[in-house]
Amino acid sequence: MLFDLRGRGRRRTVQLIYLFLAVLMGGGLVLFGIGTGANQGGLLNAITGGGSSSSIDTTSLAKSVASVQAQAVAAPHDATAWDSYASSAATAGQEGLSATTGKYSPFGLGELQQAAAAWQHYLSLNPPAPDIQLAQQMEAIYQSGLNNLPAAVNAQEVIATASPTDPSQFIILARLAYAAHQTHKGDLAAAKAVALTAPAGRPTLRAELAATKKQATKKKPSSTAGGTTTTTTPTATSTKTTTKAATPHAKHKP
Repeated sequence: MLFDLRGRGRRRTVQLIYLFLAVLMGGGLVLFGIGTGANQGGLLNAITGGGSSSSIDTTSLAKSVASVQAQAVAAPHDATAWDSYASSAATAGQEGLSATTGKYSPFGLGELQQAAAAWQHYLSLNPPAPDIQLAQQMEAIYQSGLNNLPAAVNAQEVIATASPTDPSQFIILARLAYAAHQTHKGDLAAAKAVALTAPAGRPTLRAELAATKKQATKKKPSSTAGGTTTTTTPTATSTKTTTKAATPHAKHKP
């Protein structure tokens, strides 16, 4: 047997084998980060930039969105299908947000554009009970991703309408409307928020919203202040190709 150490030569052989294994394991720890956990990587990963878990599989995401898109396009009057399409595209798009730069990749922006178009079509179908979670997602996307405050105001209106007794939602609506230079809408939302607030807190809230309005009037309106939103036909983006939704119902003017 190999591990019968009675022979001098065999003992030397075993020592060499263990020495080789020790070197091999040590090299794996240092060079490749084996056993370090949490994908920390080793020396070679640090040099080559490997070991990063920040990359996303855009091809798989695009295919997933395209599948949901196909179902929505096949059912242009089905609000549930368009809800799913908007949600899928929005989620995929947010995967393209860089935690380092705070900016969206071209893939991410493309998916957010799809989500915006699908959301507009979804709203055009007048769903009896709009998807509030999707509305919240779209509000955030319009603000941070697409830089479209008027569209964010519209999304927040959906949220506030579904929460008629929650002053916080009308406070958000008022602030967004003022920022978008929709003063009348902001005034209505501010009045609603104050009315829903306990009497003791009304003076403070009224003063805060008035200050917000005053501050907003000093700023120039953005290029989307007229209330335009993304109305491009929802498409299935891919890393190589883009397939258009072949239906006139996929377009909607807000």
